[in-house]
Amino acid sequence: MLQGDIPNLDDLKRQIREATSDLWRQLQPHLDQMFASDGLPDQLCHYTDFVGLKGILENNTLWATYTRSLNDGTEEQYGTEIVNAFSLNTSSRFDEVLATSRNFATCFCENAHILSMWRGYARQGGGYCLEFDRRKLGNCSFQPFSNKFLIKIAYGNTLSPGVRPALEVALQFAKVGETHALASKNFVKLMALKIKHPAFHEEKEWRIVIQDPPLAEMKFRAGRSDVKPYLELRPAPAEDSIKLPLKRVVLGPTLRDDDELKETIGLMLERYGYQDVLVASSGIPFRL
Repeated sequence: MLQGDIPNLDDLKRQIREATSDLWRQLQPHLDQMFASDGLPDQLCHYTDFVGLKGILENNTLWATYTRSLNDGTEEQYGTEIVNAFSLNTSSRFDEVLATSRNFATCFCENAHILSMWRGYARQGGGYCLEFDRRKLGNCSFQPFSNKFLIKIAYGNTLSPGVRPALEVALQFAKVGETHALASKNFVKLMALKIKHPAFHEEKEWRIVIQDPPLAEMKFRAGRSDVKPYLELRPAPAEDSIKLPLKRVVLGPTLRDDDELKETIGLMLERYGYQDVLVASSGIPFRL
């Protein structure tokens, strides 16, 4: 590209989309290996408090939070350091495009029996865990977000099968040109989100990641010490249902374990159109 031929921002975004599609075609065999090694849990579990439970049911939405504002502020830094050997340098003329490359994530665990999650994310065990059908949730289309990925988190500095060769493909792809380098950099950033410090290994975390959402879809809420950008993920209408594929609501270990509370949660589910969803107690012997 000649110095006088710098495209405008819309042209750059179009070229990056085309390069990204080409890159993902080349990555597919390695991604298939990665997904096969990750395995597939029967359910994805989301721990929350009553406000979160009510919001999810009432609005039929999940929230995906800007990854740079997640509770663990070192997450992106830790993952980036692991894949640092594959870091890609790009021309400064693309800084404006890079600034629009952002990731948002909704976090899940593999089961509803993790005490640290009850204590940390569900009001010290007084909250709720929502169990979703993993296959149906993974297949959900959350319009207008086209770049959606379901990834399993790896813990420590060992790259899971398929990731290293995929990063090598991305590194070679980046050498084709500047827009190819940007597409590769976005993939590397996605893989960095797949890696967390081993101290969090008991979470057995999965994430739905949305890359580069439209700015108009972003919303903002107050965090404990900051402001958190987020997206509302609502399933697109399908033939069988437009509801989130919720299978079960598990009551926290410090909530009352009686039929009255289970009936109340059942009424909430029925009120908001969630049919045939079980309500159960966690069974964890934890008291404050």
